[in-house]
Order: sequence, then structure tokens, then C-alpha cells
Amino acid sequence: MDELAEQFAAAFKQAAAKRTLPLLGQSAVGLSGGLDSRTVLCACLNRQDVLAFSLYDEETPEFRIARSIAGTLSAPDPMPSRPLTQPATQWNYATNAHVIADDGATRTVSFVDPSVPAYFTLRFDAASLRPRVLHMTAAAHFMTDRYESFNSPRAIYPPR
Repeated sequence: MDELAEQFAAAFKQAAAKRTLPLLGQSAVGLSGGLDSRTVLCACLNRQDVLAFSLYDEETPEFRIARSIAGTLSAPDPMPSRPLTQPATQWNYATNAHVIADDGATRTVSFVDPSVPAYFTLRFDAASLRPRVLHMTAAAHFMTDRYESFNSPRAIYPPR
């Protein structure tokens, strides 16, 4: 069992070394204070060159653990990030809203925002309420946004 653990540790360190080569640019590790991110940072040979970051908008207990780990491992201090903002809509408020289509799977709503001024139609998934397609029509301006592939797997390609 010890031999297997040593083989795994060596393979993990080799994988981290491959992914933190200087020719690939600066490397970054999302450091949460949990065991997974600690293990990744520990496996990096050039920890002082690895940017550690945390996605906290205030100093939580987990962030303090992440900061302590970074200090112990001689990695740069993971500064708390700014608050994560949500995407904004193209309208300020909706008036005169009506459901204009409902096929069971999706619903389409039309509405006007006089402050833009623009006319919108929004088709969304009836079960999850996630937007699918948004059409905006304004004076001399037509726009279509498509919202696709929610939670689909990301395509990851090896470095060249």
C-alpha cells in the first residue's frame, strides 16, 4: 500500500510540474482552504511563482485558512476577490408584459421597457425558468441573445 501511495504522489507531483512550467505563463491555483486545493498547491514545485486566489468577497474562516496555507507554503497571499456580480439585463423595468406562446416546454413573454425604449420577447424554459432566447427591437437596432448549453461539459484541450 505504501508503494502505491508513493507512486500516486510522484504522478501527482509530475502532473503539477507539467502544468506549471514557466513557458506556459503564470500559473494560478484556486485556494479555498480545503484539502483538494491544498494538495494541488503543495504539489507545485515553484510555489512562490504560483498565483493563489480565493473567491471570497470578505474574510471568512475558510479564507483565513487559505491565507495561512499560502503563507506556510511560501505562495503569494490569496487576496479576497471582489464580490461576484450577476449579469445585468438589457432592460430596466418591464411593462405591458404578456405570455404570447406556451408549448409546455417553453414560454414566450413579450414586454416593453419605455426607458430604453425597446420591445422585448423572451423565451424561457418552463421547468427551470432559464432564459433561452431574447429578442430586442428598438429604433434601428435589432438584437438576439441565445442562452445555450447550461451545465454542459467544457471542452479542455492539452497545451501544444
